[in-house]
Amino acid sequence: MALAVQLGYNVLCVDRPGYGASAIQFSEGLLVDEQADVIWDGVQHFLSSRSKGRGIVLAAHSFGGKIAMVMGARQLVPNLLGIEISGCGYRFADSGYSAISPQRNWGPLRLYPPHTFTTSKEIVTLAPARELNETAIWATRMPDVAARLSIPVRMTFAEYEGWWQHDERAIGEIRELLVGSPRVQIEHHRHAGHDISLGRPARAYHLKELVFADECAAA
Repeated sequence: MALAVQLGYNVLCVDRPGYGASAIQFSEGLLVDEQADVIWDGVQHFLSSRSKGRGIVLAAHSFGGKIAMVMGARQLVPNLLGIEISGCGYRFADSGYSAISPQRNWGPLRLYPPHTFTTSKEIVTLAPARELNETAIWATRMPDVAARLSIPVRMTFAEYEGWWQHDERAIGEIRELLVGSPRVQIEHHRHAGHDISLGRPARAYHLKELVFADECAAA
């Protein structure tokens, strides 16, 4: 957030429904479409007193990537320039799924600065029950959602991404799903685990996010 603001962007970073201050109100969490509606209401409120600039780019991580895609597919966001997603794919790396696995979330510990695990303990939390239930069926829904996206899409997989398949075949599948997007950019970010923004290469990743936003605005 600080980097983007320094470079002249308006930035809104939200705790999704079921996290942070809303964890009590939505103790079981909300489904993808429900979260999309709530988040868009928040974005509209944020923009009501600010310049809308040249448009909006949604930057989303992990489960948030599904919400960003749904917001784009449903055309909830007027003047949506593009979607940037990390840590979210199409097929799981294996058939199992659990709420949190340190090895899958973090990868090698050398990827992170000292004290990361204490300073981020309020950020990385257990997913609410309704979210987990919907996560298990994402692969059945993504083809329809992806096909309805008509804006540029950038997806980033960490080198040590443990949740999602991200080999050449998996990336080819994702490209085939994004048939309506005028530009599909899929990258691997080296020396990073699933939680890219908490690791040593975070700044490099965020700069690439902002380059993508600039390119979307220019287009």
